[in-house]
Amino acid sequence: MQSREAEENRVTLWDHLARIIRWRRTFILFLALVAAASVVYALLAQQWFRSEALVLPPPAEQTGLSSLLPGLGLGAIGVPGAMGNESYLAMAILESRNLRDAVIDKFDWTKNHKAKSRMEGYKIYEKLVRWEFTEQGSISISVDEKTPELAANTVNFIVNWMQDHYVDVIHSQAKNQREYIGRRVDETYDDIHKLEDEFIAFQKKTGVVSVEDQVHAAVEAATEIYKSLVIAEVNLKVMEQTLPQNTTDISLLRERVKALRGELDRVTEQSDKRATDYILTLDVAPEVGVRYYHMERELDLQTVILQFLLPQYEQARISELRENSNVYVLDWGQVPDKRIRPKRALIVIAFVMLGFLIIYTVVSFVEWVNNLKDGNREKYDQVRYVFDHLNLKQFFRKDSFDELG
Repeated sequence: MQSREAEENRVTLWDHLARIIRWRRTFILFLALVAAASVVYALLAQQWFRSEALVLPPPAEQTGLSSLLPGLGLGAIGVPGAMGNESYLAMAILESRNLRDAVIDKFDWTKNHKAKSRMEGYKIYEKLVRWEFTEQGSISISVDEKTPELAANTVNFIVNWMQDHYVDVIHSQAKNQREYIGRRVDETYDDIHKLEDEFIAFQKKTGVVSVEDQVHAAVEAATEIYKSLVIAEVNLKVMEQTLPQNTTDISLLRERVKALRGELDRVTEQSDKRATDYILTLDVAPEVGVRYYHMERELDLQTVILQFLLPQYEQARISELRENSNVYVLDWGQVPDKRIRPKRALIVIAFVMLGFLIIYTVVSFVEWVNNLKDGNREKYDQVRYVFDHLNLKQFFRKDSFDELG
């Protein structure tokens, strides 16, 4: 029994179509009025035009850390395809508040766009001015405005402002870099001169010219002397056992052994720790050699630093003297010949669809109330009571449903 009642109360497509046909005159009249109103609105609505410009940031230059250490291959943070410092600089300029203020003041947005405050002008700017990086690495800048000429003028103003301030920022950065590198170059020169003076003084004091060659010569000399000393000592022992002790040959050989021992001591040990002629004494060779190589390494290091700094210093000077921006304008903003909005056809279609939903809802409600009036009088009175008390005067009265009837 309940399933039969549910089947009878279920609304089908034919019920909807029948309702539309019963109220067809109302639908036609209302939708015609809505369509006419939407057409008028679309024709009178503010038109907007879009002008676009395309700029190319300068190619990445080797500046800063990546240029000082080229062996690291940092580039744009070492990531292939990543944006370089120049692209980030262009992005920062486009996002700057100074650019927004310049556009708002230049084109009097307080009058043209009814911007009552600077913050309101910023919000309007975010809606009308857009930019983005393309897949090819260029920057697309677009501006929406009420007239074609104003759209083109605004986007070209932004491009010119970006070029000018890019040069200013580059000059400022180059000046700071030149001053810093210049100070570092002077310090490096001072360190090199100081090390050279210390190196010369050390060489004069120790007599060291080339540690490796002098130690090699000392070892060879000590070896030859030691070999001669051993031979002389053997001969002396033989002669002392075979000849009388006071013979001339034994005396001469004893003097030779003594002289060889003195010479060996001179080569292997020297009290003033100074090289004699070219030979470096072996007892001071380790200490002198370490000191010599330490000073030589420090001097080479400062020389390498200077070789890195000088090209950067010259590059910073060139960048500081640059007069033109290397932000390339691929496409200037052109005066558009077609509006981007409003989309009049879409507006009319949307209004008609919305009007259809509204009128269908109203018609359905009216039929529902009429059906209640004929089939369920009590519920109809409740609905009528609700509508009768929707106004403020009736809404706050102390009535109750007991008064119905």
